[in-house]
Amino acid sequence: MEKESTAAEEFIDEQDLDIMRGDTHKILSGVYRTLKDLEYQDLPEVEELFQTIESRVEGLTEQVKILQRKISDKPILL
Repeated sequence: MEKESTAAEEFIDEQDLDIMRGDTHKILSGVYRTLKDLEYQDLPEVEELFQTIESRVEGLTEQVKILQRKISDKPILL
């Protein structure tokens, strides 16, 4: 017997992905502030690396959202 389902409930909620991205930003910002308070000398380099990490996390979460939408648009035959 075939059953059609999008199985959308099995995916990571888009809001959760946004929360993860926001949490990453908060963590990196906290680390940056701590390094600044400790008068760390290479702050521009650290900031650049953190921006790269945030950009990649943002790109990854957007790719996951797009893939989930594409998958959910296709019926899954069980």
